[in-house]
Amino acid sequence: MLYKENISVALASMHSTSKGFYGECGLRGGLLHFTNFDKDWLEQYNKLSSISLCSNITGQLAMSLVCNPPTDIPGCKDLYAKERIDLLDSLKKKSFKIYDVLNELEGI
Repeated sequence: MLYKENISVALASMHSTSKGFYGECGLRGGLLHFTNFDKDWLEQYNKLSSISLCSNITGQLAMSLVCNPPTDIPGCKDLYAKERIDLLDSLKKKSFKIYDVLNELEGI
């Protein structure tokens, strides 16, 4: 991969509890992070977004747990890591199944 120190790329990163791999449908929580955006643009975005409704407390708590998974409760960190790996492996297997089925279809 090429890397040039003098180039900064604007990047917007979005994640939500209901559309992420957790699949917690109904929990309306999310985050949006901007990197290398113009300061004036960010100020206008913050002004515009501040007039919108925010998610309820449950959605905010769920997003907090997504951003800060358990680390200090005995056994929780290992259980979380195992469940996360199991879930992502399951999604990966399903994606390969879909890939194989679609590739068997003529014209796809």
